[in-house]
Amino acid sequence: MEESPTFFDPTLFLLFGFMILIYFLMIRPENKRRKTHQEMLASLDLGNEVVTAGGILGKVSKISDQYIELSISDNTKIKVQKTSISLVGLSILLLGLYPSPIINFCRSIISPFLLID
Repeated sequence: MEESPTFFDPTLFLLFGFMILIYFLMIRPENKRRKTHQEMLASLDLGNEVVTAGGILGKVSKISDQYIELSISDNTKIKVQKTSISLVGLSILLLGLYPSPIINFCRSIISPFLLID
């Protein structure tokens, strides 16, 4: 006497449980990161200080649809893709790329509330 599998099969619940777990642990956080990165890129203005994914620090001197021109010194300008910008403005200061006693003090107060080291 075998019982036929019903709709409430435990393996089916396990499968749905793993799917929900993967969604909340992998897919949802990535979508949030992508959305905040797109908002950051949309809020770029001329004169903002940015850091590229390669670690180049510069000021935005020209903005087009896909590219940004960065001024990295007096007579040196480079053109990078918008998507390669990783940090803008205040986040650069909070990460400590500019050593300053005031910035370090503010960072020591704010850093326990942020997800950065």
